[in-house]
This record gives sequence, C-alpha cells and structure tokens, in this order.
Amino acid sequence: MTNQEKWLKENFPYEVGTSNYLINISNKNKIIYFETPKVACSTIKRTLQTLEVDDISLLSKDVHDKSKTPLLSPLSLVHPLSHHLESYFLFGFVRNPYSRILSCYLDKIVGNQWERERRLPKIGYEASDNLTFIEFLKAIKKFPIEKWDIHWMPQTVLLANDKVDLNFIGRQETFDSDFNRLLQYFNNGEQEEKKIVNINHHSVNANKKLEKYLNKEAQNLIKEIYYNDFKAYGYGFDPLFT
Repeated sequence: MTNQEKWLKENFPYEVGTSNYLINISNKNKIIYFETPKVACSTIKRTLQTLEVDDISLLSKDVHDKSKTPLLSPLSLVHPLSHHLESYFLFGFVRNPYSRILSCYLDKIVGNQWERERRLPKIGYEASDNLTFIEFLKAIKKFPIEKWDIHWMPQTVLLANDKVDLNFIGRQETFDSDFNRLLQYFNNGEQEEKKIVNINHHSVNANKKLEKYLNKEAQNLIKEIYYNDFKAYGYGFDPLFT
C-alpha cells in the first residue's frame, strides 16, 4: 500500500477507490473539493472543471468521468495529498439529512431501472423489488457504514468531519450565495467573473416532497441514522425547516 493509499484508508472508512473518486483537486487554483453526492456535486464539479481549462469544449459530457476530468484525484498526485492540505483551499457542501436521503431514494431507488439495478443489490434487494421509503431506510440501517453506497453515506463520514479540517463548508439550502462567495475567492483579482455552471440532471425536487414521505416513523429513522450529520452541521430535527 502506498503512502497515498494509506492516508486515504486512515481518514475514510471505505474503499480507497471510492475516496479517490470523491476528492477533486485543482493544482491550477490550489483547491481541493471533497464531494458529497446528492449535494449539487455535478454543478460544483462542472464549474471547477471549467476553471481548469482554456477550452471548455474539450470537457467530457459526463461530469463524473474521472478518466476525462481535468481535476486530479489523490492517487494521481506526485506528492501525497497530506502535503497539500496546509497550502490548498479545502471545501465541501452539506445538505439537510431529510431532503438528502429522500433525494437519494427518489433518484437512485425510484428513479430508473439502471440505477435500481446498481443500488438495490447493495441493500439486499432485487432490482425488480419496489421498496417504500420506510423499507429503504430500514434496509440501509442494517449495513455497516463502510458498506454503504456513497449516495446515502453520512456526510460526516464523506467529509471526514473529525479528521480533515475544511476551510469552508457550504449548504445546499444557500447554495448560490455560498458557491458564489467561493468563486469570488477563487477569482484572484481576474477581471472575468467566474460563474456557476448549473447541472440538474439528477434533481428530483425532494424539498417539495418532504411532507408526502416524512411521516413520524421516517423522521425517527432518519434522525437515528443521520444523528451525527444533524449535529455536526447544525440542522434541526424539525423537517419543516429544511
């Protein structure tokens, strides 16, 4: 195991390949983005990718294709990632656990057959099974966190909350203002204003559907499963204030 792999393993309790995928590095702008799936990650990555290149037409249509992105991953660095933590700007984004897990369910479990075939076996079901939201929550709860799919993994785990000190943690709920603040910071005095490149392919408008899905049992399960997320990022337990 290389030093790079060792550092990833020590800080993220899941496969090295997964943490390597979720960390996006810009040597050009000295930025490290720690990705949280289901929290505007497509928009953030595409925006950072456009800042990295002179000709955006060269960018892959698939924003998540790590083999074609201009952003680096930890295992592609010359020096260990730990070498960059002091001098680079580290950031991530979080989201209210209620809307994040509902968005995950609607997109990855209800959304389309291709996603179902990839995700349902990870929680002990067949792709043809029709899980209710409650059944989905009970299913993921049974598995150890290191076995969870990244789309429903706790945000405190994804961001290594107790091990990596991020310079900035933005919120999905105030995304435009938070991300624009970052872009201004990254501007470095350049005259051309950096703009957000929005990608909403996986949007399911979960915020507008909370009342339909969040009965008392669902709320209690989510509070139990994502207790650390609620506490670490200052989210209240009342789903009306997401």
